[in-house]
Amino acid sequence: MKKLFPLLVLMLLSLLLSACGAQANESEESRAESGSAEQSAASDSGETEPADESGYRIVLRDVEIAVDAEAAPLIAALGDDYSYSEDASCFFENSTERYYMYTDFSIVTYTGTDGAEYVYYVKLLDDLVQTPEGLYIGASEAEVDAAYGSDYDQNGDYRYYLRGNTNLQIRLTDGSVTAIIYMLNV
Repeated sequence: MKKLFPLLVLMLLSLLLSACGAQANESEESRAESGSAEQSAASDSGETEPADESGYRIVLRDVEIAVDAEAAPLIAALGDDYSYSEDASCFFENSTERYYMYTDFSIVTYTGTDGAEYVYYVKLLDDLVQTPEGLYIGASEAEVDAAYGSDYDQNGDYRYYLRGNTNLQIRLTDGSVTAIIYMLNV
């Protein structure tokens, strides 16, 4: 069963990335966040509360991000220089997935049962950003081994490192890192 998990994750990711509904792009004006006074206060102060202390984390633009953390204060702290789209979720029932595409990383969120937005996954897009352990797109397989060790599942080119609620996915192609994804382990 443990060997099937990575295959299931890949299949679910494929479903996620395929079109489940009409994609709706929003303009800059419609990005205004709505929410409770608590969300506004957290956004104004730059404070964020990661959901699970035991999972992997990534720091981007001096903002610590954990999967399954409430997204509104994180997105506000990261700035508004992103492109945005949303789609009906293929994975989360009665949910919308929102795609925030920054220059060198992207964040995908889902709508929780409470109506709030939560981080589903973070994908690093180039070598301008790196993991807290120093891994980046283009790093060697030896650098992956030094940073994360040998406790992983593998399926094809992907290595899956599980910690808490996080599935850290690292793709190696011809001995070089070509993808780094922090995904909620559901």
